Amino acid sequence: MRRRAKIGGRRLRRRANGQEQVPEAVRAAGTARGKSPKAPGSPADFGDFPRGIPAPRTLSGTSPGPCRGAGSLGGLRLNLTGSDWRGVFLPRAKPVPAAILAGLPVAGYCCGYGEAWGRKLVLVLYVPFNIFGVLAIRMFTAIFKSNMKALITTILVIYHLVTFGQTKEKPNVYELPIPKALNECYSLLDRTMPDDEILLIKTLPEDSIYCNQSFRNGIDFFHAWKLYDGSRLTQYFNKIGLHESYSIYNTILVSYHRYLNKKDVRLEEQIKQYHAIQRKEEQEFLAKVKKDTLNGIYVPKDLKDCFIQLDKMLSENSKVEIKSLESKEETIKYHHDLGMTLRNAWGLWGGSRLSKYFLDKKVNHPDTMSALILAFYYDWLHNNNEGWRKWVQ
Repeated sequence: MRRRAKIGGRRLRRRANGQEQVPEAVRAAGTARGKSPKAPGSPADFGDFPRGIPAPRTLSGTSPGPCRGAGSLGGLRLNLTGSDWRGVFLPRAKPVPAAILAGLPVAGYCCGYGEAWGRKLVLVLYVPFNIFGVLAIRMFTAIFKSNMKALITTILVIYHLVTFGQTKEKPNVYELPIPKALNECYSLLDRTMPDDEILLIKTLPEDSIYCNQSFRNGIDFFHAWKLYDGSRLTQYFNKIGLHESYSIYNTILVSYHRYLNKKDVRLEEQIKQYHAIQRKEEQEFLAKVKKDTLNGIYVPKDLKDCFIQLDKMLSENSKVEIKSLESKEETIKYHHDLGMTLRNAWGLWGGSRLSKYFLDKKVNHPDTMSALILAFYYDWLHNNNEGWRKWVQ
């Protein structure tokens, strides 16, 4: 290793032929004062050098002092003075554990991106990581000077941005208690509903919120609060006059829309409107159940009549295909084609004498009605009439 020492305006080589040499000017100055310079590497007192002439430097590049120490990095032995160690704080830092400590928070964020446990790991290790970063900057700066300082400082800055640049996660509505009344719903929706859905509810006309694609099939709170399953919130609405899950769900959406826009909710007025709609639908339903046709299409009166009509409607190939199924449970494959045709044509959604027939037998959903018709029709094609006749009775 070659080093240069500046004396006056000249640079003299301090190492030649593998041995460190003391410059002649320095030797002469020391001899004139009655002292001879010590051999390289010994604990010499270099305070004897004249002013204006810098003292020789150790391998670490720092001026020697009365207290010397040694540290290692990657197998290289480094000599540091006591003043150096006081600025470092980590006299024997181990690079592997330090690297693991530094990488854990970042790994937690990367592996747990979008997950609560990843964010928590980052925040828990935030303080120890920064303590390590500050100490590492001081240690490596003492050894490698400015380049390492800039590198570690950049890593810390990036880590800060990663930690605090995350979007705050909202609580899961499924993990919170079901509200007891409508006024408790607002704060829970504020806390749990995604911001884009809140914006939609706020800006859409209140009579079209339910019809929007985002809300048509019921968003998270509809299922979490069990509006279809007799939860305590459902019981609250039942007491004030709302009994259908659709009307309860739509009432919450409309009320939340008014709450977001700082309008009067007027719950009693909403209930009266639903009662008026229900009376109108009931009258229409009673008129339909008395008819044997809807829109010019014959509607069966019972389950056996359904089989007779299916024999007339279906082609021979279609009946052979249904009959060739391994079991009647496989008729579920026709739910979205033949099943949907039956639900629409025979008024299972809008009301008909056939829908009333199933309602009287405690079959309340049109999907279940069409599934029963197709499953028992499979038995009908196989001349297995015992099952459906027992169900009828």
